[in-house]
Amino acid sequence: MDTADIEALDSYLLRLAWQHGTTVRELIRVTAANVDANSVDRVSIVNRGLTVLVRPELQPALLVQQLQVSAPVYAALLPRMTFQCLQKAFDLPSKALATTFKWCACCFHQHLVDGTPPYLRLLWHFEDVDYCHQHRVKLQRVCGECGARQDRKSVRGELHKCVICAESLAKNGKERPLDSWRHDDQDLIDLVCSIAKGEFSAAIPGAVRKSINSLFDEAWKMEQEREFWQLIPRNECIAVVECRMPITFEMVRRYSKTFQISLADLLLGKTPRTKQLSAFESAQQTTKRRRGFL
Repeated sequence: MDTADIEALDSYLLRLAWQHGTTVRELIRVTAANVDANSVDRVSIVNRGLTVLVRPELQPALLVQQLQVSAPVYAALLPRMTFQCLQKAFDLPSKALATTFKWCACCFHQHLVDGTPPYLRLLWHFEDVDYCHQHRVKLQRVCGECGARQDRKSVRGELHKCVICAESLAKNGKERPLDSWRHDDQDLIDLVCSIAKGEFSAAIPGAVRKSINSLFDEAWKMEQEREFWQLIPRNECIAVVECRMPITFEMVRRYSKTFQISLADLLLGKTPRTKQLSAFESAQQTTKRRRGFL
C-alpha cells in the first residue's frame, strides 16, 4: 500500500502471530534466533515494547533484514512499514514517536464493514498525530471499557478486540468529529506517503545542515540575510551549519514549515525553489528599484 494508510510493522506482526496462534514475542524470538548473536540483541528486541519495531534504530533494522530473508516476497515492503529511513537523520533520539498504540475507532469500524482486517497505520505512531486525518476523530490510546493499553506481546485476538477484556475497539469514541480540519500534520502525512511509495528510502547524514546552508546562500545572494534570520535566528543558523547544534526531528519539522519544503526533501538535502525564496527574490527586486538599479 503506497499511501499514508500503510500498515506499521508491529501491527503486521501482531496479525501474523494471531493467524499462527502464537505471540509476537515468540515470532521475534524464532526469527532473531536465526541471526548472528553478535549482530542482533535478541533479548532487547523481545523484551522492549512493540512500538520499538518501527523506530529508526539499529536492532529493529537488523531484525527487519532477517524478516526480509525469511519472507523475500515482502522484502521491498517491510522497511516501508517502519521509520528505518530516518535512522541517520538526527543527532539525538527522537521523541516524535509514540511509545504506545493509537487507533481510530472509525477506521476499525470501516474495516469490519468492508470485510477487511483492521490494522494500525504507521502514521499513527507519530506522537503529534492525535486525530485521524480521514474521520477527524481523536485517536484512542486505551480500551474504552477496561482502560487497558493494547501494545502487549501476549497472545491476543484480532486487533479490533481489546487484549484484556476482548471488547470491541471499533466502537465510536465519545468525541465528535472536528467541525473544521486543520492540516497541522500534513507534513507527517506527506512523509509517510513518500516512505510508503519507496521514494524516500534513507535520510542522508548531514542533509539538513546542507539544506539550511544552501537556503542561506540563496538569501545571501539576494541580499536578504536579515529576512532569513527572521525565519531562523542568526546564532541558530550558524550553529546548525557548523555542526555545533544537534539536529532534532522537531527542528526539521519547523524548518520544513518555515521554508515550505517537504520533510523528505530536507532529509535528502534537496532545496527546491520555495515560496520563501521567491519572497526573498521579490524583496531584492524591490530594493534594487528603490536604489535605481532597475
